[in-house]
Amino acid sequence: MKSFFRIFVLSVFLVFAVWGAGYAAEPQMSVALAQNVSSCTIKASSLT
Repeated sequence: MKSFFRIFVLSVFLVFAVWGAGYAAEPQMSVALAQNVSSCTIKASSLT
């Protein structure tokens, strides 16, 4: 359970970091990246 929480926190931080960096460059691209990362996170969390 602790490892799942750590993965969740890291993934949320990663999404915000990617979104923040991408939003400054290109909004649509960052949205697609954030959705991709979140879907991968959901897949990873369902595996654990």
